[in-house]
Amino acid sequence: MAELEVQIRLATRTLYDMEICHEGTHIGDYERSIKDNIPRKEREIARSADFLLDTYAEHGKLVVRWNGKDKEIRKYRDDSLDPGRQAQPLDVIPRTYWTWA
Repeated sequence: MAELEVQIRLATRTLYDMEICHEGTHIGDYERSIKDNIPRKEREIARSADFLLDTYAEHGKLVVRWNGKDKEIRKYRDDSLDPGRQAQPLDVIPRTYWTWA
């Protein structure tokens, strides 16, 4: 299983940005998170690391966003303050990586 690093940055008073890096290269962003949910989302990133890296290798920089039903991987938009807003959907992270009993 591939190893990804997660860099956490305060984005607003209550939300944190989660940047995903691999071997020192920023490959994309995960969902914004409140502080209490960061450990769970770090586990999700770790569980889906190979899947995220495969998507990055095929499409370049990516963004993961919740679309109300799924965790959608979108093309990273450099021309937006929110790189995932109205970005092209690429794939969906399988639920087995982010849901568990």
